Amino acid sequence: MTVHDVPGTAGKLGAQDSREFATLNGSAVGVFRTPPDSWVWERHPDGDELLYILEGELEMMLLRESTSEKASLESGSLFVVPQGVWHRPYAKSDVRLLFATPVRTETSTAEDPRSTG
Repeated sequence: MTVHDVPGTAGKLGAQDSREFATLNGSAVGVFRTPPDSWVWERHPDGDELLYILEGELEMMLLRESTSEKASLESGSLFVVPQGVWHRPYAKSDVRLLFATPVRTETSTAEDPRSTG
């Protein structure tokens, strides 16, 4: 049995860094830190992704089949990205988060990855 100091570990991360603690039901569990920035589109075909914002603020864009949605996430927010949905976070400040991310991740730099298959 291992106990992890999530806030302590997240507080020691570099500017664009992560630390994986374990795996759980096919997902990597850990902490991540990023400066304000936009990431590429990603989706997880094998399961939902869980994000818990430890510190900072970001906006999450989700692309459903025919619609798009935006969610604002602040420190203390818990968010679940549904399986197979394209999503892209925009960090509005330095962000530290706890994640449980399915191991298989697809990424895209397309303007709208739904149109590329």
